[in-house]
Amino acid sequence: MMLLKSFIPLTSLLSKLHKGYKLFFFAILVMRVYIAGKLCTEEARRRLEEIDAFCSRQGWSTYLPHRDAGLADGSNDKELFDTDKEELIKADFVIADLTEPDEGTAWEIGFARSIGMEIFASGEKRNIMLSFEITYVESLDSIQPKKSKLITIEGLDGVGKSYYLDKLGIPNDDALDG
Repeated sequence: MMLLKSFIPLTSLLSKLHKGYKLFFFAILVMRVYIAGKLCTEEARRRLEEIDAFCSRQGWSTYLPHRDAGLADGSNDKELFDTDKEELIKADFVIADLTEPDEGTAWEIGFARSIGMEIFASGEKRNIMLSFEITYVESLDSIQPKKSKLITIEGLDGVGKSYYLDKLGIPNDDALDG
């Protein structure tokens, strides 16, 4: 758990939150990763699960579409699309397996980029357009995401809400130890 270092940014934070909430936990660093890639073959899913295992070793929380939402079967396509889109919005960054690029992964990368998300990709550089928008990595160990600090606020009703400081317009640098 991180400790509050300066009280000044806290007043700015509290002014942006709902009334009736009190500070409960201070800045628990949680990185949420959306893992994107082809889902159609066992081999492709195995590569995504290797990325997930790497993320777990880093202490990052992950969303792995085939594990967390299931595979499309024709009857659940809209539900899967909506869930994946929501999870992309919640993520701090994306790791995409571009070993076998497909249309779904291209959409996920495009959407993530359109909302300003940081994207890392494994696989061979294939497209000049992507090379300017994502960071290709030769090994997962070279992934170094920008860190965003998370603060959790507990309401008087006992329900907690979490907010990323940078998404609230509060600088990450001096607000919290980390």
